[in-house]
Amino acid sequence: MEKETEKNYSHLAITSAVKEYATKLGLSANMRELNRKEVANVKYKVRGPLEAHLICDSDLKSDILKSMSFLTEKGYRVEGYRISHQSTKSTKFTKGIVFAHPKQLEKLQRHGWLTLIDSTHK
Repeated sequence: MEKETEKNYSHLAITSAVKEYATKLGLSANMRELNRKEVANVKYKVRGPLEAHLICDSDLKSDILKSMSFLTEKGYRVEGYRISHQSTKSTKFTKGIVFAHPKQLEKLQRHGWLTLIDSTHK
């Protein structure tokens, strides 16, 4: 079960895969009572330490700076931005970061019109 939880599939998918594998090994009686909650607990125990670097700071600014640093270390180009919005009473700002892998930037330079957005990448 630990090997399956490392793959980061849904709890239901892991439960099904483990039960199917147990059946092939003749252990289906042992896994009959296996449920998603038990899989979630194992997944947390296995993946918790793997995802520790993704837990945020209580200070948002520090968290964003660490995220930008992490992405830069991994070879991404990272840029911060700030956009002003005029309203009748005041000016408001939207701030954020954008990042891209060098391979995607090469594609953008080569094709010009091609923009790829993948919110689930790595």
